[in-house]
Amino acid sequence: MFIGQNKLLDRIRALDEIPKFILLVGDEGSGEEHIVDTIATRVNAIKLVYEELKVDNIRELINDSFTLNTNTLYYLRCGDDMTEQAENALLKIAEEPSKYCYIVLGVTNLSSMLPTIQSRATILNMDKYSKQELRAFVKDMDIQNITNDTIYKVANTPGKVLKLMNCYDELYSLCEKLYQNIGIINYANLFKLTTYLDIKKNGLAKYTVKDFLKTLLIFFTAKIDEFTFNDIDYKCVVAIQSGIGKLKLKGANYQMVVDDVLVSLRTLCGGE
Repeated sequence: MFIGQNKLLDRIRALDEIPKFILLVGDEGSGEEHIVDTIATRVNAIKLVYEELKVDNIRELINDSFTLNTNTLYYLRCGDDMTEQAENALLKIAEEPSKYCYIVLGVTNLSSMLPTIQSRATILNMDKYSKQELRAFVKDMDIQNITNDTIYKVANTPGKVLKLMNCYDELYSLCEKLYQNIGIINYANLFKLTTYLDIKKNGLAKYTVKDFLKTLLIFFTAKIDEFTFNDIDYKCVVAIQSGIGKLKLKGANYQMVVDDVLVSLRTLCGGE
């Protein structure tokens, strides 16, 4: 089931001509695949999906694009982690696309892309989802296993809700225990927590680093919401938010980010 993005879909359908190179910007689970399919339908194109976006993959795409004899849309997923070398290779076809070639590059963070890439692309921004829209999505999908309403502070798109719904209670419990013991937990057990996290971004661990930090943030902001917070609570919130911000940086070392946040929280909360 696809919901939302009506403004963007209307914009795409109203275009007299579909751009050859598009940067599609939006959070994970916002319906990017549906948007790409809509674009492909508009130009009557075959869709080819590229998951690996290393420089050799981009060069292969370029070579392939000049052999086309029918409209083809290259959908490049997860462009945030492209190297500068790969982006520069992509510039060649962005500047001089072949006759039958269309490219959609999906990113979650526009600033992660080189300014030269941004300047040569048509940028399409996906709409944000409200909590009301997400709750309506859950109701329409007849999802019964969401019992903790704080999931909507972590999952901000329909796709993210679906990903988290079966494991969120465990993640919430993990973060609650950490919050309760952060000042007394020893370093060995503290760093064991990272074994649950998808540090390498390969999908093999239970929880993403961002979901973990956003869930942990819920507990430290609770006192702020209740106006019972103190200076330590405030500094802990800043430390977590800073960590979440660092995750957006190209090439961010997720292990280092998590370790820095956990050590900062332990120190602030009285750990030695």
